Formats: sequence, structure tokens, C-alpha cells
Amino acid sequence: MRQNRITGRQASQGLRATLASALLALLLAPGSGHADLMADIAALSTNTDSPVNWPEPPQPRSRSSRGQATIAPLFSSEQGSWPFEPFTHNGLFAVIANYQQQHPRGVHLRGGDVDLATLQRQLGDSRVLRPHKDGYLLSYPVVIGVDAGLIVQDTTLYLDIYAGAAIINRGDLTVQDATVTVWQGQRPRARIAQYRPFITGWAGSRTWLDGAVLDRLGYDAHLSRGLTLARSQAQSANLPPARLVARHSRFDNLSSGLELRQGEAWISDSEFHRNRHYGIDAIDSRLRVRTSEFRDTRLNSSLRVQGDSRLRVTDTLFAGAHKSALESPGFSGELTLLRSVIGHSGSHGLALSANGPARLRLADSVVAGNQLSGVQLQGPIQATLTGNRFRHNRRPALRVDARQPAGEVELLLWRNHIGRSDQAMLTGAALARLAMADNQLELATIEYDWLQGYLAPLQSELAQQLFRHGCPVDIRADEHNRPRFQATGRRGCP
Repeated sequence: MRQNRITGRQASQGLRATLASALLALLLAPGSGHADLMADIAALSTNTDSPVNWPEPPQPRSRSSRGQATIAPLFSSEQGSWPFEPFTHNGLFAVIANYQQQHPRGVHLRGGDVDLATLQRQLGDSRVLRPHKDGYLLSYPVVIGVDAGLIVQDTTLYLDIYAGAAIINRGDLTVQDATVTVWQGQRPRARIAQYRPFITGWAGSRTWLDGAVLDRLGYDAHLSRGLTLARSQAQSANLPPARLVARHSRFDNLSSGLELRQGEAWISDSEFHRNRHYGIDAIDSRLRVRTSEFRDTRLNSSLRVQGDSRLRVTDTLFAGAHKSALESPGFSGELTLLRSVIGHSGSHGLALSANGPARLRLADSVVAGNQLSGVQLQGPIQATLTGNRFRHNRRPALRVDARQPAGEVELLLWRNHIGRSDQAMLTGAALARLAMADNQLELATIEYDWLQGYLAPLQSELAQQLFRHGCPVDIRADEHNRPRFQATGRRGCP
């Protein structure tokens, strides 16, 4: 299985070339700008990227080869039944009943690390784990204890669909230069027709993917949609969150590539392709993504963020989502996207709705070819957009959703290039604040309305200041939510 590493490396190295090609295809030469303008608007710009508050990725613990495997009923472990209870309603045990003739049992790992070859020797039961094709076939659920680790390396692990195979991790799971996929075989269909094996890591667990391929895992059920990191109500709040480190890996054709529920993940040089619901779906979590690629999410958005979450994305490509590239139906955290390409989505490029104080920073990126707006904002959001290119979005490049209470969005635009479009540059409801400086706008015609909504009456005055005099503008809503110019402090400006 050495080719998994080669494929993963070649793919990850190609991501930078893909990103660069997309930028070259979509960008015009950047505008020169004026250095002194930055000083004028520095007070308006809020740095939403707070690296000092980001945790460092976990470090691998020392491995021990003394791990022991036992086969035991799933509801009789000394830790209690909570690690398995969520899956009773998801159909896992109904599927197990098709294969096992006794009370559902699983493989329990304790006391150290074990690889698949050692695990097969310890179990000595081909009904549980046996050599298969270019790797091994697992037909029982595996539960990794808090003091144990499972190592899948240089091989393929097939999870038996009709036997209820799954991996439940409370310790360490390592997939290195290897593939984890499903096997359907010739057995009659399970009672849960849509069931697919999955991987779930509980709080305190660590999952390491390096040159890994996760293929066709998960189905549309709670905590079972692919690879999931979550915290159970039965676990102490003091326990560290479930954590994932993924490098040079591919999430291919999962129900959702990665789900985070109060989890933490560090992802680099990886691909999320053809996933059904979401590439990544995060709630109350921390997520860092760099030099990666999201393509062809089939039903929803490439990346969904909710709750009190923090996201940092750099040098990443989003293309071909059925809905938005990045969707946030309700969040109160911080989202940072740098040097990325966001294009060809079936809805908005970014669709953000805050239900609490939230911040967005979008910088040095391309937002192009989306079926609706480039960026849609709703709720109490402070949004800083600097150095971006908006090209050929079918609706206004920037839209403030009129359904929200007026005056909640603060928007800073500096050195952006708004490309030619059939729609206005900015439309929507009242903003609490709009600051603009050194932006470039391509008008389709001289008569083109580049502002719509509550700013439309100020269009002529804004054009004079921005394009004729090259002055920054600062507009704030008054007590009646009407836009009013504020002094910017720049000499020579009206």
C-alpha cells in the first residue's frame, strides 16, 4: 500500500499548483493602492485572527506494543455503556444482529498499541478479523480504550457493511499510508439499508491521519456520518476535546467528511472530494485548514460552521459545492480565510448568519463564479475584507440580508477588486458601519447602479469621494438607521 503515501503526497503537492492556477485564471493584476490610506483606516480594521488563543496540535504519545484485545459484550465494559448508546438508535445493533447470533459484542483494546497483524493473531477468529484482498476485513465493532491505540499502516482496512463494523475511539487511532473503506460482499442486505461503517472519536481521543484515505464511510445518522469527533454528556467537562491531525490525506465520498462536535482539528495538504452532505461540519469547535481542497460537495455546503466556533483557512480551494462554499447558519465565533479561492458554488460563496457577536476576516482571496452573492452577511458580524477579487458572481458581490434587524453588520472594505457583474456591488439592509478605501470597481455601463438598498441615495456622493477624489469613506447608521458620513481624518478629502 505504499502507493497511498505516494498518491497522497503527489495530490497534496499538486494543491498549491491547483490553487495558483485558479488564481491566475480568475485574477487580474492587483491594484497598486496607496500606503498612506492604511494609516487612515487602521482604527477601523479589526484583526480577527488571534493565533495566541489557538492550541497547538497534540503530539504523538510514546507507543507501546503491549496492547491487548478481547472480545466482550458492548454493554459490559467497566467504563459503562455510554460510548455505545448513541448508536443503538442509529441502527448499528440491528445490523450487528444480522451477523452475530448472540448479544452484540465488540473488540476492546486496552493497555497499549496494536497493529492489524498483531490484532489478527491475538483474536484468532476469522469471523472478527481476517486477511482480505490487499489488507484486512473487520466484521466487529472495535472500541479503542483510553489507554490503547489502533495502528492501521501500509495496508487497507475493509469495514464489513453487513456485519456492523465501526471504530469507536477513546484513545489513539493512527491511519498512516493506508486506506479505510467499506466492503459490501455478497450477503443479504442489512435491515438498515443505508448503513455504512463509521469512525467516532470521543473527548480525550486523538486521531492521526497521515497519507490516509477515508472512503465511502458513514450514513445519515447522528455521530455516524463518516469521521466524527464529539463530546458525550457522560464525559467530564475537564476532559480535553477529541482531536484530529490530518496531513496529506483524502476524505472521499463520505456522508460528511469530518464532523466536529466540541472538537479540535488541524488539517493540511488534504482533499475533501464528493462528500454527500458536507466536507466539514463543525459545531462549537476549533478548526485550522491549510493548503487543502474541497470539491463537489453533492447536497449541501463544503464547510459548515455553527455555534461558538473558530475557523482559520489558508491557501485552500473551494469549488463546486451544491450550496455555499462556506455556510454558517448560526455562529458566534471567529472565521478567518486567507489566500483562498471560493468559486462555482450553487449558492453564495460565503453565507454567514451570526446569532451572537461574530467576526469575519477575508483577505487576499478570490470569490468568483458563484450562482448567488459572493458574500452574504446577517446578524451581529464585524467583517473585514481586504485585498480580495470578486469576479462574475451572479448576484451582488456583497449582500447584507434584509431579514435581519437593521444596523447589526459592520463592514470594512479595503483594496478589494469588484469585477464586472450583472448586479450591484453591495445591496441589502442598513449596516451599523461601512468603511471603504482604495477599492476598484468595474462598472458594466456608466448608468450602472453599483449600490442598492439603503445606500442607494448616497451613490453619487460616495462615487465622488471614492473614485474622483480617492478618499476613504466611513458611513455609520444614526439613531434612525439612516446612513451618515463620518470624518475619516485624511487631509484633502471633502
